[in-house]
Amino acid sequence: MRRVEFGGTGSGLSPAGLRLGYLEHRVVDGAWCFYLRLWGLPQSALLGRQAELARLAVDAVKQSVSKCLAIPAAAVVKPTQLHLLFEVGPDGVIPKCHVDPVDGYSFSAGRWWARLGPA
Repeated sequence: MRRVEFGGTGSGLSPAGLRLGYLEHRVVDGAWCFYLRLWGLPQSALLGRQAELARLAVDAVKQSVSKCLAIPAAAVVKPTQLHLLFEVGPDGVIPKCHVDPVDGYSFSAGRWWARLGPA
């Protein structure tokens, strides 16, 4: 990970489910870089399923990073974002995560992949 941020409390429930944040994947200078942006969620939206949601979110991030690392960086044309989206109900947490391409600018993070100084 090149950058991880926590962005305060999210909006909670939406028609699509609970938006926990996103993981952006992009290739910079021939190497994979990742940016994880998380939003807090109102306790009332979690229905007591915090541990289950956390486990599924961590699993989704691990799986997404592993899939990226299995692809040679030179083969990547466009950056993508894994949207950490979940449905929480009385029967459990259902992952609804999906990946979309992004343009040259990362929403809410600017040019996070640009180095500010020597690594």
